[in-house]
Amino acid sequence: MSCETSVRDKSNKNEKKFELSRKSRMRRAFDLSFTTPRGNFHLPVEIEKSFNERVFFKTGYNCQPAKWLKVTVKDPDLEKVTSPDEIEHVIQANELESLAITGEEDEFGRPVYVVIDKSGLKNMFPSTPEMRVLKTVPTACVSFDTIEGHHYFLNVRKQKKGKIRKSNPEDEALYNLIFLGLRGRSEVLLVHYNAMNTNKYAVVYSGVGGLRMSNLIGSNYQKERKEKQAVGTKIRAKLYDRLVQSIRDVKLGEYKDDYGEKLQELADSAIRGEVYVKNKEPKKIPACLARLSALEDNDEDETIS
Repeated sequence: MSCETSVRDKSNKNEKKFELSRKSRMRRAFDLSFTTPRGNFHLPVEIEKSFNERVFFKTGYNCQPAKWLKVTVKDPDLEKVTSPDEIEHVIQANELESLAITGEEDEFGRPVYVVIDKSGLKNMFPSTPEMRVLKTVPTACVSFDTIEGHHYFLNVRKQKKGKIRKSNPEDEALYNLIFLGLRGRSEVLLVHYNAMNTNKYAVVYSGVGGLRMSNLIGSNYQKERKEKQAVGTKIRAKLYDRLVQSIRDVKLGEYKDDYGEKLQELADSAIRGEVYVKNKEPKKIPACLARLSALEDNDEDETIS
């Protein structure tokens, strides 16, 4: 039986070596391909994450960094695993197997698994440089809840010429055509690609300064709401306007996540040997809740459906 456990590092060198061996690299270079009656067009592009990762603390023990290892244990009861003596084998990255549950159980009532051949997985979804354009659709067709959460800048791929990496003028012209066309027509590209042996669908759209790409949740994995919350079919426009008029704006503006900054404050306090003390905020007196009728009046109003 296998589990994951945290083991104290004795060597930073070994830790780095271990992390490098486990690190998998996602393909960054693709060829955005169009099939048209006038020929096939390929745009060499590179994808780059469009967001920074949050600040986080490294886990450890006795002021030493710790790492997570995959291991097999001698006793299937994980509650009894309290020391390295209970570990049977530390599994290296190249020893990891893909297991599928068979639905059967062994004599101890544990689930039985079958090993899936790694080459079979690679052959099923081979990683290729092609990012195929399937269709162009109006931007309004893409619902917020279908976006997976991985977003990238899509840049023209630069070619190395001597010691300098430069983009091809022809590629830049095609990139510009796609960018301005999508923006002018309020459209997005639906694309398909394979990366790290996974099957991906994404939308490519115009953003500030260039093209962006966001992965989509597969339509077969999208869930339907069990209980619909919306009631009625029409509302009075003025009631809604009165509800939001004081907070209505013409742009989204900044909505800064200060989680990382707060963590850094906590770390700086620890480095100085101080205990972080949160600033006391004045108690807020709860506002008196109004009823919906407070938005009403006797004048006529258009309806929104």
